[in-house]
Amino acid sequence: ATDGEDGSSISSVTIQRSPAGAGTWTDVCTDSSSPYSCSFDTTTVTEGLYDFRAIAQNDAGGSATSTPVTNRRVDNTGPTAGISDPGTPLRGTVDLDATGTDGGSGVANVKIQRSPAGAGTWTDVCTDTSSPYSCSFDTTAVADGLYDLRALTTDNAGNSTSSTVVVNRRVDNTDPGATMTNPGSPITSTKSFDGTASDAGSGVASLTFQVSPTGAGTWSAMCSDTTSPYACAYDTSSLADGQYDFRSRAVDNAGNAGIS
Repeated sequence: ATDGEDGSSISSVTIQRSPAGAGTWTDVCTDSSSPYSCSFDTTTVTEGLYDFRAIAQNDAGGSATSTPVTNRRVDNTGPTAGISDPGTPLRGTVDLDATGTDGGSGVANVKIQRSPAGAGTWTDVCTDTSSPYSCSFDTTAVADGLYDLRALTTDNAGNSTSSTVVVNRRVDNTDPGATMTNPGSPITSTKSFDGTASDAGSGVASLTFQVSPTGAGTWSAMCSDTTSPYACAYDTSSLADGQYDFRSRAVDNAGNAGIS
């Protein structure tokens, strides 16, 4: 606010608000010294659109009103946030999906975050600024183990809301161990094959015994077992007489495979 050359000076400036377009003005505050400013506690008004103006008074009784600043939104309500359960175990690169809505200033972004299970120390996996909100999580970038996942939605006013946490999702990118007992030679008729499988992460899903013509490296499954001790029988009469290589292949519940 400035004053003319009639010898008077500014005595105060009042800042006012009105619901947008209503023209019903309410004082926010008054300041008597330049620079003229005040604090507006937006939590004391209903959320929505507002107009603002300043009225300057001089010590001679004159006043002037500013051009209004119109359609400024007050938004103190947090947005919504949700995350889809990606399941468990997780390996490689997986897609993570989230949701976010806001009825006020609109969603600015949705972050998907991870934390070691129960730790509550959140690290961003990715940020998406447009719906549908999703991203790729390269699980090989973290250590194998249990993780919690959540979504964090932030609106354009800076309000943030975190989703319900999806807990104890296992990351497992480590191959299981596999062994096979030497079946001996020669082999005739139906033969029992046995071996071992171990996995410290998601657990063993199956142990499959395979056969290949010696040196060819073209492996075919003979039989599988899903419970320890791992053993199964195979009718070798389906193979032509000759020399063969044998091995076992363990697969864990995440889809990782280890070969004896």
